[in-house]
Parts: sequence; structure tokens; C-alpha cells
Amino acid sequence: MSHSERVIVKKPRECSGNELQDFIALVRAGGEVAPSGLETRVQTAALLVFLTEGQRLLGIAALKLPSSNYRRSVSEKAGVSLETSAFPYEIGWVYVIPSARSAGFSRKLVSAAVTAACGKGMFATSRTDNVRIHRTLEHFRFVSSGRPYASDRGNYQVQLFIRHATRSDAPVDVL
Repeated sequence: MSHSERVIVKKPRECSGNELQDFIALVRAGGEVAPSGLETRVQTAALLVFLTEGQRLLGIAALKLPSSNYRRSVSEKAGVSLETSAFPYEIGWVYVIPSARSAGFSRKLVSAAVTAACGKGMFATSRTDNVRIHRTLEHFRFVSSGRPYASDRGNYQVQLFIRHATRSDAPVDVL
């Protein structure tokens, strides 16, 4: 990271209205989530991660607290148990603006979320054709799990990735 880039991790309630709106705008720019109820889902996330350069927002991610209905739906579709006790968190809404891609920023965002989870288990979902985020998740010991399933949002498949709890909450090397 250059000296002007910063990763900021905040609880949604600690964010300004502008920060929340900017975060939501980037989630929408990713085009992968249902817009209905998005603001509420962002506000109920465990943590939001922002990557900035000066005043410019380059990317986002979140450590989410998935609802029981969503968790059950993903579990059934992928054929993998996602018990809250084993996987309390979901990493999601990882998005880097197009002009800032290929600079390793998704690793910085995911690293911050993994570190904030303090060794607890988590899962993530991704389009099966999004090889870049798959590599990022695999770097942080997420494993492709279960069967791909049809998205509710479009004509594509989604893959589940899981990361089991670790004994150590030491940060994972981002390089």
C-alpha cells in the first residue's frame, strides 16, 4: 500500500451518513446483490471495511452477520452445513472500483475482515466465473465447498467458500 492508502474498519453505527451512502453505492456498483433491504443489511453488518486513497474510496468489504433465512438458503443450495456456531460471519460486498483493480486491493480488504473476525469461522459466496476473488479467498484459507448453485440474481452460478475457525487470531500475511 502506498503511504496515502488506508484501510479503515468500522462498525456501521460509527460511520457517517456519507460513509454509509458511499459504501452502499459501491455495493450497488458491483451489481451482485438485491437492492431491496440493502441499506438495512449494511447497517446490521458486524463491520464495514473501507480502502481509501486520500478522499477517494477505492474499495469496500464487510464482515456480515447473515440472517438465518439467508444462511439456510445458501446451505441448502450448496449442500453444506453453515451452522452459526461454526460460521458466525460472512465476508461479502468485496468490491474494488475498476480503475483501482489489479493492485492487490481485494487482498487488503479481505485481510482486514479476516483479522477482525478474530479466528472465527466464516463463509463467502462468489460467482463461479470470478476467478480473481476466488484466488483472494483461497489465499486466506477459504476452501471452495459444496456444489455451485444458480443465482437468484441472474443467469450464472454461485460457489460457496468456507474458512474454518483457527486457533490463532494472528493476522494472515497479505503478501
